[in-house]
Amino acid sequence: MALKKFSELRAKLPPEVQESARRKAEMFKLDIKLEEIRKARHITQKEIADVVGIKQPSLSKMEKEDDLHLSSLKKLVEALGGSLNVSADFPDGVSYKLYGSEKEEAEPQLRVASPGK
Repeated sequence: MALKKFSELRAKLPPEVQESARRKAEMFKLDIKLEEIRKARHITQKEIADVVGIKQPSLSKMEKEDDLHLSSLKKLVEALGGSLNVSADFPDGVSYKLYGSEKEEAEPQLRVASPGK
């Protein structure tokens, strides 16, 4: 059996499936890089690395990643003075809070918004 490139297999999918896959992939990318947030807050990599307990080169690498573990992202956001919250929002107005930093609450909770809000 001959191996095929993924791009060739993807090209054979119906256009609507390709577009759906592209949108889903985009949802998983961070809209803004952590480096941009850090710079906007006028904090150095060394300062954040010291708070998080890692070396500066490791932080530099993490800032450029699109796929961080939530635990790593949480540590970095909190080191910047913020709190991390993750929710799933649906077109019918229902939202589920999946995760919130301990600074905000002791444990993650489920939150359901009223439709239309």
